Amino acid sequence: MDAARWQQVKQIFQAALDVPRAERSAYVSTACAGDEELRREVDSLLANEEDSDGFLSEMAVDYVPGVSLDEPPDANLGRHIGPYQIVREIGAGGMGSVYLAERVDEFRQKAALKLMRRGMDSRIVVSRFRHERQILAGLDHPNIARLLDGGATDDGRPYFVMEYVEGTPIDQYCQNHSLALGERLKLFRQVCAAVQYAHQNLVVHRDIKPGNILVTEDGTPKLLDFGIAKLLRHEAPQETALTQAGMRLMTPEYASPEQVKGLAISTATDVYSLGVVLYELLVGRMPYLFPTRSPLDVERTICELEPVRPSAMETGARAKRLAGDVDTIVLKALEKEPARRYGSVEQLSEDIRRHLEGIPIAARPSTLMYRAGKFAQRNRTGVIAAALVVVSLATGLVATTRQAHIAQQQRARAERRFNDVRSVAESFLFEFDDKIRNLAGSTPARQLLVQKALEYLRSLTQEAAGDAGLSRSLAEAYLKVGDVQGNPYVSNLGDTAGAISSYQQALAIAENVVRRDPGDLKARQYQARAHRSLGEVLPLRDDLAGAVTHFRQSIAVLESGPSARDPGVRFELSRSYEMLADVLGRSGQTNLGDEKGARAAYEKALAIDGALIAEQPGSLQYRRSRAVLQMKLADVQVDANEWEPAVRNYRAAAAVFESLSAADANNADARRSAVMMDRKIGEAYEAHGQTREALDEYVKAAEVQRQLMLADPANAKARMDYAVGLKVRADLLNKTGDVQGALAIYREILDLIRPLYAAEPNNNMLRVRYATMLVYIGDLLAKLHQTEEARRLYGQGLSITRQLADRPGATPGEVNDYAEYLIDAPLPDLRNPAQAISYARRAVEMTGQSAPEFLEVLARAYEDADDAASAVATEEKALALIPPSPARKAAEGRLARFRSALRKAPSRSAPKFF
Repeated sequence: MDAARWQQVKQIFQAALDVPRAERSAYVSTACAGDEELRREVDSLLANEEDSDGFLSEMAVDYVPGVSLDEPPDANLGRHIGPYQIVREIGAGGMGSVYLAERVDEFRQKAALKLMRRGMDSRIVVSRFRHERQILAGLDHPNIARLLDGGATDDGRPYFVMEYVEGTPIDQYCQNHSLALGERLKLFRQVCAAVQYAHQNLVVHRDIKPGNILVTEDGTPKLLDFGIAKLLRHEAPQETALTQAGMRLMTPEYASPEQVKGLAISTATDVYSLGVVLYELLVGRMPYLFPTRSPLDVERTICELEPVRPSAMETGARAKRLAGDVDTIVLKALEKEPARRYGSVEQLSEDIRRHLEGIPIAARPSTLMYRAGKFAQRNRTGVIAAALVVVSLATGLVATTRQAHIAQQQRARAERRFNDVRSVAESFLFEFDDKIRNLAGSTPARQLLVQKALEYLRSLTQEAAGDAGLSRSLAEAYLKVGDVQGNPYVSNLGDTAGAISSYQQALAIAENVVRRDPGDLKARQYQARAHRSLGEVLPLRDDLAGAVTHFRQSIAVLESGPSARDPGVRFELSRSYEMLADVLGRSGQTNLGDEKGARAAYEKALAIDGALIAEQPGSLQYRRSRAVLQMKLADVQVDANEWEPAVRNYRAAAAVFESLSAADANNADARRSAVMMDRKIGEAYEAHGQTREALDEYVKAAEVQRQLMLADPANAKARMDYAVGLKVRADLLNKTGDVQGALAIYREILDLIRPLYAAEPNNNMLRVRYATMLVYIGDLLAKLHQTEEARRLYGQGLSITRQLADRPGATPGEVNDYAEYLIDAPLPDLRNPAQAISYARRAVEMTGQSAPEFLEVLARAYEDADDAASAVATEEKALALIPPSPARKAAEGRLARFRSALRKAPSRSAPKFF
């Protein structure tokens, strides 16, 4: 199996683990989409998972035949093992428990006794236990908990006795004792000494973290727990098997990229973990934030995202102390590639020593200015005294002037180099990216550009801590990286987890700048943009409430700022109102069903853009923004059956998009927007019964979208735009009776969405659209009497839709969709009237009985359940909310049908639901 295929199998398998066991089969069938070989591979992994449910997360005793768990936890308390008596349990692991024990012969000594659990006498487990004991026996270092004794109990269970360490995890110790930066670095060097000693004895720890580094009351750190350590010398076959089995035993927050990928382990692995621990000791937080705890998100975060330099996480004097050498040391230890890290723990510790003593560190280029600066720091008093003497000597005036001139030239050269590199980085970031962002096929190139700019800016920021301009550029770089990774509103690579992490980095940097200078206008804009960008991505992670919170925070930042009248600030404010409106109630995407709130937010954004255009009539940016808002407001007006104002807004927007596209044939964004308007005008033709004209518009729009997709195949948005363009055409063909034509297009749409869905099975927008296609195809297959395939596909669509409706963050629309699909199921065995009523009621409750389309679905559910009285009462409630329109006429027709059924049916009381 090649790497790409394995990645596909792994993604579906990991997503299936989050699905309730009873629904896994349907989910896997949907995700594999007819690929039987893929299905077999995933099913095989799931079968193994179920057979070993909890493996490596439960006690190893569960997997040894004949071993029971009926031994109580205090069964060994008071027991004598050799010269030791067990006092109490202080820890438990998969192979055994660790007890506080006391020596009771002529010596008095506390110890930690590790005893294999009863029945854990399989060859592999015993070998693992002895493996750890053997490692400890070979280590004798003041900063490593030492082995005191070992042997076997009367009933044959292996045990070993270790030094008992009464201490506090190193991070808590630093916090509790308020250690200064230098004290923390000195304490950390003692830990490095212990790890380096282990490496010299050919042992890699593999699980270095604060919990495994205890600091005693006298300030001595002790390295513990070599339970998953690896011997680098030649191992016996059984030990090799154990090492391989333990490859993924790790703590994700402190694991290196090679650990999470399952690659070869070396001493560089411990260097990386030490880098994470050092980062945490310095700034009190981890270098990474995992969007979720899924293995895929953990791997992406650790292997792809770069940590923010420690000084950027602090402010004021603390940031200055971390900037420069400390930033460089930490980031070198955290390099993704093992070969780029420190070659040994000793080198890491040595650079920390050099920094503490004011000597140039090895990780930074040894430039003259750098060496001179370090010399001045080490010899501050002497340098000052020497300067006074020189100044006092008239005969030295010429020499002093000459030396000052040379130093000035060197500073000027350094500043020119600094500014040149900064200029290159910002050219990549602002000029090149802006030039190519709208070119078809440019998404991978944009990713490369912004990543390179980010690398340059990080290196510069290490040399210029506290430079607000550099911090702003770095925040902008993270925002652009996030856009390319996964912002659904622009060309992107579909990596929403990466986008969230990048936006969080941008937000942290911008907030630091604003804290230092509340009047920094650009930093406030970046802070607001980071909030808005997070709000744009979070709905894809099923967090609409979180999105609304970030949009409102963005608005608050912009409206409360000292320069709220600045055009840039006002334009950003307009965008935040627009995005808030999208989540509140824009049709065609997951929303909260608040049409009134959406309309009000769109109108606020339109008012801002209108004022900006009045001030700068020639601004293409403002004109395009207003056109987008007019289109979105028209969508809301269509939903409210306000057809005439909707058409006026559509046509006004179309004119702007067409002029922008004509002015720049390479502007893919303008072409996409113009195509969207073609589609919406086609919908207008369709609403007026002009089917042929509507189809012509749909075909024209879809062809342009297909060309854009082919020109930029990595662009997930372009692929989805084409799918949406095809759907409106297929829907019209289906409505006019061309079942075969509609079916062919629906299948093409399914093929377009399938790889996106397989790559991101937790993306709820993709789940909704994938399920919709399955339902539509199943419905048409039933009309063509292809019953078995119809039942299978429609059933898969129902299963996904129910998962969406049942989750805590379900929207009213998703709940209503499941009810409607149950009512409209093409085969009797797929219908469930009682369940449809239950879900339709829930959707109505969620919207406060204010959505007529949801009330109509509930009325139809009652009709399906032969409850004509409830159907009549519910449809009357819906009719009261619909203004005069074609939709009202359709509702009146349904009400007449329900009343006719009621006259023929036995008397029933009206529903008490309302």
